[in-house]
Amino acid sequence: MRWYIAKTFEKASQTYNPKSVARQNEDSNKDFYGKAIQRIPVWAVKPNQYNHKILRAYFKAVAATGRASIDMMERLCSDENNSELYVPTFKNNYSQMKLDGPKSHGKVFEDDGESVWIWSEVEAVLMKYKTSFCN
Repeated sequence: MRWYIAKTFEKASQTYNPKSVARQNEDSNKDFYGKAIQRIPVWAVKPNQYNHKILRAYFKAVAATGRASIDMMERLCSDENNSELYVPTFKNNYSQMKLDGPKSHGKVFEDDGESVWIWSEVEAVLMKYKTSFCN
């Protein structure tokens, strides 16, 4: 009973503590692009990861036509016979790579519904590892 009362009052005191509320607001306003910057080097050396394959498809599309589109990337990633690009859950993983949030993979791409480009915040790091995705 004492434990329950202590826990209940602890939660209540955090709710009414102005410092705790301010800290929660700061956390919710954080920018998460650092996540992608930290993950790109890891994706570069793991060619079996879906994120690596999607980035490879992006660079392959740009090399072929000078630009990347969502449709082209999806076509490249839907060929089951091409294991270096095959991503069975392309749409889900691609959308996670467009979000900048705590539960996303890390924002790498932006698009206008058709054309795809690299988010400017991660472009320098991604270009540093481009050869890992292209070879």
